[in-house]
Amino acid sequence: MNRASPRALRQAQTKHRPADSEEQKLAPVAGAVMLVLLAASGLVLACSWFVPWPSPVFWGAVFIGALALGWILLVAYRSSRTSGDSFVHALWRSLRAGLRFLVDFL
Repeated sequence: MNRASPRALRQAQTKHRPADSEEQKLAPVAGAVMLVLLAASGLVLACSWFVPWPSPVFWGAVFIGALALGWILLVAYRSSRTSGDSFVHALWRSLRAGLRFLVDFL
């Protein structure tokens, strides 16, 4: 009999673990909230050329845009890791998704 190491057993158990039902319910809601916040911050930033927004409003929109970019990076990284990609490949895919996000929305 060939026995696997405890580390290999833990990796096999966690690699194909189905997501919790709460996590499955929160992901679309969080994505929709981030999309609405991103649209609002994009409108504020687009209008900043014509409307003299107060400084906290402008920097709040920049912060929300950065938060949305971070969300995109996190979602791309997590989906890449759950599909079984290595750390470096998952990092590369998330950075590429973030760059694509910036090109599409800027």
